[in-house]
Amino acid sequence: MSDDEPSTRRDDTNCQYKESKIKKPVRNGGGRIKLDALLYTISSQNRRYLLYILRERKSSDVESLARQITALKQEKAPAKVSDQRVSSLRSKLHHSDIRKLEEANLAEYDPCSGVVVYSDCPPLLDSFLDLCAKVDDLSDHI
Repeated sequence: MSDDEPSTRRDDTNCQYKESKIKKPVRNGGGRIKLDALLYTISSQNRRYLLYILRERKSSDVESLARQITALKQEKAPAKVSDQRVSSLRSKLHHSDIRKLEEANLAEYDPCSGVVVYSDCPPLLDSFLDLCAKVDDLSDHI
């Protein structure tokens, strides 16, 4: 296996996930923003939605995030979305999207409590997220 291939490991909740060996922090060692890494991170709808919600709330549990994102995607109230869809998205968030936000140093995740905390993000990210929210047509919902 090469150094760039993902390895498999288990987290504190004994859930198995693939861990990328390539970290994509949005800041380099000198604190400068890496534009490609930032754009890669917000290229995913799920990751943008996570960032929209976390930017507003500062922290949230994965279950609430999955329910809110499902509701936004379906244009429904969170109480009206199916538990099956929420569960499916929760798994994807846990195994992929939240990990990518962690790798980019935009969020911290505690798998034991299931809580995701918004990190101190660069002001450029706020500007990008404001623009993306308009394109995603979510300006009134977040």
